[in-house]
Amino acid sequence: MPKKIAIVGPGAVGCALGGFLSKAGHRVWLLDPWAEHIDALKTRGLRITIGGRFEHGEFVDLDADHRVPMRAYHVFQACMLRQEFDIAFITSKSYETAWMARLIAPYLAPDGFVVAAQGGVTEDTLAEVVGEGRVVGCALHTTSWLVEPDIVWQSKSHSAPEAYTVGELDGSQSSRLAELVELMSDAGATSSTTDIRSAKWSVLAAEVARDPLVGLTGLELAALAGNSQFESVAACLSEETVAVAAALGFAVEPHATRMPAEGHRDTVSQDLARGRKTEVADGLNGYVARTGREAGVATPVNEALVELIGRVESGEVGPDIANLEVLQAA
Repeated sequence: MPKKIAIVGPGAVGCALGGFLSKAGHRVWLLDPWAEHIDALKTRGLRITIGGRFEHGEFVDLDADHRVPMRAYHVFQACMLRQEFDIAFITSKSYETAWMARLIAPYLAPDGFVVAAQGGVTEDTLAEVVGEGRVVGCALHTTSWLVEPDIVWQSKSHSAPEAYTVGELDGSQSSRLAELVELMSDAGATSSTTDIRSAKWSVLAAEVARDPLVGLTGLELAALAGNSQFESVAACLSEETVAVAAALGFAVEPHATRMPAEGHRDTVSQDLARGRKTEVADGLNGYVARTGREAGVATPVNEALVELIGRVESGEVGPDIANLEVLQAA
């Protein structure tokens, strides 16, 4: 029996995942609060672009370009769903995790489960809503951008040979995990792990030092490469994250910072440009700082970054390379 799959809160990650799964013939439903997004998907389907680069508002030298019909629903249309979902991928912003889980929980099949396909570490938040036994963790190794409401671009990443790593929270190699790996492989190379929490913290150690700094400076990551201030601050952010993970008993492996394709915009810069709340305070550096306090590990640079990004979000200060000096002094 084909699995019924929900993608809840589909931004770039969720659209890429749901689009590829739909293209492969899986039964996928997208559910999102962004009205323009859902309307565009209903009307035009999803355009999936892969590789190449983005210049002057146009794609150049794409490796692939697909248009896929999608089943798309506004959140207020959830009551119209007649399906019981076998798998619900939570792909929203990390600060939306709890309410997204509450939204889809009544529509899960009796043996259905949710997959935390998000940045940050959201598994425990999901477990509080649906129960730990119904949560599978997922570490992301892809770089995607929702260019338009109906267009997602996934750039190749030479430093991340896999797209996804999934794992049960109890470390077991369950039959549902094996089935999930097979299913998700239609959306990108997928593997399983017996230590998903360490895998998530390994990705987090790179995340906290990438998009937040790009957003704070207003420069692309490629432009920051080789900048001594950037490299110093990025190293401190990652080292603090590794120290917190170690205090919790997680083994963090080196995770290379993904260099996105030319023209790609990071999520923090996108949020700042659109006047939206970023994930820095809740799901990224703020999560590291809060968890560090609980574990008795000092995280002064992550703390300073959270305070500074809050000032940028409020408009008190703007993105500027000089913001790195504030963090260096932390």
